[in-house]
Amino acid sequence: YVSILSTCMKKAKNAFHQIVKAVIHCHSRKVFHNDIKPYNIMYHEITGHIKLIDFSYGDMLQEEFYTQAPEPFTVWTLGITLFEMICGRMPFKNKMEIVEGKFSVTSDISQGEQQFSEKLFKCRNFIERCLCSHPSDRITVEGILKHPWLCRGSNKVSDKEQHYFHPLK
Repeated sequence: YVSILSTCMKKAKNAFHQIVKAVIHCHSRKVFHNDIKPYNIMYHEITGHIKLIDFSYGDMLQEEFYTQAPEPFTVWTLGITLFEMICGRMPFKNKMEIVEGKFSVTSDISQGEQQFSEKLFKCRNFIERCLCSHPSDRITVEGILKHPWLCRGSNKVSDKEQHYFHPLK
């Protein structure tokens, strides 16, 4: 059980790191995706590589409309996406939970051995930083890459672990 959750977290971390890098690349090219969610992410099961797809809601970042990418919105959608990847569901059950910025981690991922709890705590803290109800309180896209949950340890998943979990299937 713990090794499967550990693999889940490792794979989610690897995939999410790639998603954030893809978003930063898009923003550097003045492209705003505007619809980041699991259905718009292709995951190659063998290599673990990620591709952002479906830019139909996207927009070119033009100076007369945007001085920079709508970062708080992007961070919010990244937090929602990560939560879905790890927990398999949306973080909020109703509009009031969204307004209050309250979410709960499902019991199947919140329980486990002691060795896993620190990783889970850092991940939960990271998601909370993305899903703050006030946009000005959210972590930045660049700050995401520096958060201890994402930058600590290896994001690589071994071939042996590969078969346990496909986070974006």
